[in-house]
Amino acid sequence: MKRILHFGLKKYVAHVLKDWDNSIQNPEEYQENIFLDLIRKAEETQFGKDHNFKDIQTYEEYCEAVPLRTYEDFSKYIEQVKRGEADVLYPGKPKYFAKTSGTTAQVKLIPVTEDYIKNFSKAGLNVIFSYMRMSQNYDIVFGRNMLLQGSPILEDINGIKTGRMSGISYYILPKLLKKNRLPSYENNIIADWEEKVKAIVKQTAKEDLRILGGIPPWIMMYFDYLSEETKEQYIKNIFPKLQLYIHGGVNFEPYKEMLFEKIGRRIDTLDTYTASEGFLGFQESLDDPAMTLCTDTGVFYEFVELEEYRLNKKPKRIKLAAIELGKDYVIILNTHAGLYGYVIGDTIRFTQRNSYKFLFTGRVSQYISMFGEHLIAIEVENAIQHASLKFGFKTRGFTIAPNLQSTTNLSHHEWWIAFEELPENLEEIEYEIDEHICKQNHLYSDLIEGKVISRLKIIPVKNKGFEQCFLEAGKMDGQNKIPSLSNNRKLVDLLKPYVEGAEED
Repeated sequence: MKRILHFGLKKYVAHVLKDWDNSIQNPEEYQENIFLDLIRKAEETQFGKDHNFKDIQTYEEYCEAVPLRTYEDFSKYIEQVKRGEADVLYPGKPKYFAKTSGTTAQVKLIPVTEDYIKNFSKAGLNVIFSYMRMSQNYDIVFGRNMLLQGSPILEDINGIKTGRMSGISYYILPKLLKKNRLPSYENNIIADWEEKVKAIVKQTAKEDLRILGGIPPWIMMYFDYLSEETKEQYIKNIFPKLQLYIHGGVNFEPYKEMLFEKIGRRIDTLDTYTASEGFLGFQESLDDPAMTLCTDTGVFYEFVELEEYRLNKKPKRIKLAAIELGKDYVIILNTHAGLYGYVIGDTIRFTQRNSYKFLFTGRVSQYISMFGEHLIAIEVENAIQHASLKFGFKTRGFTIAPNLQSTTNLSHHEWWIAFEELPENLEEIEYEIDEHICKQNHLYSDLIEGKVISRLKIIPVKNKGFEQCFLEAGKMDGQNKIPSLSNNRKLVDLLKPYVEGAEED
């Protein structure tokens, strides 16, 4: 019977992945079709009329008619949708608003349409099916799966259900996974995050969990409570068939070895690139950390070189076919949710053209350049990963902030790092990280050599300091991520009570 089930499932997986495989072979063709479909569908919308979509035939005409926009530039149209008006950005009304933090103090409301849901679900299924085909593990869907996510309780804005994307995902999960998903709705809606995780631990401790998803710091917290509840040192003794961890949102490498240590063995892990604006990519190969761009799920991509974006008011936009390897690009989205020329605020770097694989390199707004160094997320993540491999330490979270000094002392970067066990050789680690940053970033190296700034300083944070800080600040909901770097000290000021040696309350 099992052999028959495997045979049938294998055939079904191959059938579902046909479109994905075709998009890998013909990405430019898929992108062109999505582009034309978006233009034609939105012709009679308010946005389409305002930008003369009926007259647009080429990408060049589109670039002239539709300028690049951030969320704030869409506010006029979003307000119309919020009032209950139809056919504003996309035909009809969105089914959901995905609520997320904006670049300003305001909350962003991203439209989620039926076409968006279809494409998001399709991409999610592609992740699981691609893994099953690659690993030949077809049993994985017969056990339980769990996504540690935000609350699925949604508010109503003129008939549009509104909540965090991690909560909305509870409703748009692929049907294949809904039957065996965890946790229960009752546990998922618990408002207090610590109480919620403890309730989920009690519910799941005896389940046959095989697929796990969520942001690494919160999964670590779940594992801690799970070990405490069951008195088991290793997660493998609780979930012997746990085989796949799907993550995203933050760089997984600093957490990987500590996660495996807690599990008691290595399991397969896959990175994904999802946002409130869409499902944009996922890791196809266990041997390659780069993700494959989803070119078949209703998103037409544009790209702007990072420096071009920062320096020019009207930067040059290019299509996927024109990208170059090794460059950092600001990613621009045009979607079946009614976003056009939309600057999501992320930067990526392509590593290969065939199947268009890329690495997430950071946020346009998340970089340090207090002294002209233009240090980005991927550079600091590479440096801390390099040092952790050399010295064998494990981290539970980190963030970087500038420390501006008077003329009598040199300014520098502070690296606030939560170590699993506090190393004794912090000065050696500081030097190694600093050297690796210098090798990647010549501007930083020049500042060090010119004695404009001094070498970085590590501020050791308590083992679970980041989680405790976020709990106290009410920032834990399954979607909030620890920013790896910033140009201000807002986060590190909150972290001060959680520094090694600080007195407990």
